[in-house]
Amino acid sequence: MLTFVDITLKNWAKYEQSILNSELEFKEEIRTPKEEYIHILKSRTYIFKVALLDSVYIGLAAGYRPPKNDLGWHGLKNKTNDFIYLFNIVIDKPYQGKGYGSALLEEFIKAVKERGFRKVVGHFNSSSRRIIQKHGGTEVSVAKNWENTGENFFVCELDI
Repeated sequence: MLTFVDITLKNWAKYEQSILNSELEFKEEIRTPKEEYIHILKSRTYIFKVALLDSVYIGLAAGYRPPKNDLGWHGLKNKTNDFIYLFNIVIDKPYQGKGYGSALLEEFIKAVKERGFRKVVGHFNSSSRRIIQKHGGTEVSVAKNWENTGENFFVCELDI
């Protein structure tokens, strides 16, 4: 059975290694370090979910509302801050292609709605772009050679 857990500072240690192992799905240049996760968990405007299949960790979705002075860093200069920046959504390789990423995004969107935000914005690779578009997200720009990875990432927005 697929279930979801909200990650907080209190339960971070239980899932830390699995979360950091998920980062290995990405090129080194864009892996999120432990310190950045902790920083986000200390903020008041984050949404962080892990997906468990029969109590086994299979992936995560993590986002936060960037402070106004961070909007330019995200390439979002013209945005208000009534959105959540989804900075990471990943399903571990053995579980990909089975609908778990879509279910995780649905759970994330539900939390975004409950918190009163109006939009989800993020940089997505081609796989995660398909998932957000399936849920009504639209591509607004392309970040070529995102963070020197040699890959294009797509800035997408999803109105809630």
